[in-house]
Amino acid sequence: MNRRLTLGAGALLALAILFVGLTVLAGQLLRGARLDLTQNRLYTLAPGTVRIVTGLKEPVNLYFFFSTGNADRLPALKTYGLRVREFLEELAARSGGKLHLKVIDPQAFSEDEDRAAELGVPGTPLGQGGGQLYFGLAGTNATDGHAAIPFFDPTREEFLEYDVARLVYQLANPKKPVIGWLSSLPMSAGFDPASGQMREPWAILSQAEQLFTVRNLGPDITKIDDDVAVLVLVHPKALAPAAQFAIDQYALRGGRLLVFVDPLAEQDSAGADPANPLAAMAANHSSELGALLTAWGVEFDPGKVIGDLGHALTVSMRAGAAPVRHLGILGLDASALNRSDVVTSGLSSVNLATAGELRPARGAHTKFEPLLESSTEAAPIPVARFQMLMDPATLRDGFRPDGQRHVFAARITGKVESAFPNGPLRVSQPERTFSRRRSSP
Repeated sequence: MNRRLTLGAGALLALAILFVGLTVLAGQLLRGARLDLTQNRLYTLAPGTVRIVTGLKEPVNLYFFFSTGNADRLPALKTYGLRVREFLEELAARSGGKLHLKVIDPQAFSEDEDRAAELGVPGTPLGQGGGQLYFGLAGTNATDGHAAIPFFDPTREEFLEYDVARLVYQLANPKKPVIGWLSSLPMSAGFDPASGQMREPWAILSQAEQLFTVRNLGPDITKIDDDVAVLVLVHPKALAPAAQFAIDQYALRGGRLLVFVDPLAEQDSAGADPANPLAAMAANHSSELGALLTAWGVEFDPGKVIGDLGHALTVSMRAGAAPVRHLGILGLDASALNRSDVVTSGLSSVNLATAGELRPARGAHTKFEPLLESSTEAAPIPVARFQMLMDPATLRDGFRPDGQRHVFAARITGKVESAFPNGPLRVSQPERTFSRRRSSP
């Protein structure tokens, strides 16, 4: 099944939940390794997966529901079902008796069929008179917690190890991970002085709070606690030197970060003045991390928005106006998504507004993997052209695609150096020197 995800405000915020879940698990457990499910390497497990199954403290029960008879009519699916079963048996064999696997072939109107539905593995109709096909995995733990993979999609075969290991990890570690959340945007519930009413929290933050223990952090932080599994920075604008140093030290000791910087954040209220509506339009609504991004091997220009003729969406700026294509409001399709990465492989489209570009820094020691990219009909546009934009058609004036694919989102891994080797008191100095001390984020 394909999932559709829409993002706005240029900061890619709606990817945060998926990125957080991946970063918590992949960063701690499956760093840089995958299972090759070919005939020759079926039993080659990633070191992180081995650590999960051999480190189980309490028993975990796995129920593999597979309709063997109905799968006979689908040879490719039957073959994949055998691979999944053998993989699960290998995991159980490596667990030292802590992982209990039960293979079930649910029959119509049976207790096994009811059990599958109860645990979150529904049957898939095979057509008129064809019965139900079950091909999923459910698990339970000692505290009555349960999780499921409703259906093993053959198109996600390369992520089989990750999906199963994630399920086992969730059951073995029911305590929610702690997520540090720092944003200069009004994402949490509170009083909105502009409207004079209470403000509802952003949906993305509410969803995060359901899945994780979210610890809201202020711009004046001086330390990131050790129990923070992932630090999320949303539009980190004008952070104090001490806060930048705290983030730097968190990265150095192996912390994982999700950073969303923006050349033009539409929800940024900087310059808001009821007596002068134009003041907010002319204010600076960008964010950047300067020396921190440089130390992590990333370049970002807060003064440029990527215009993309190939992915431009048609919009109407006001009632009665003819719709026009907007070079800064983009609808990315499958050609712009990294299909080999677990974060973006299941997405069919992503919408962006006034998004900037990330680039690998020259001489960087980190690995830069693009996740979202523009078409080749793209080029940078000064952010000033968007601040008081009345007619999107004017963005075409002088626009010349440079033939390059510009990166909107990327995964950065590897060893990083301190951006502030001289300590927090010298963060604000323009000179940048780098220590030899490195850590893998």
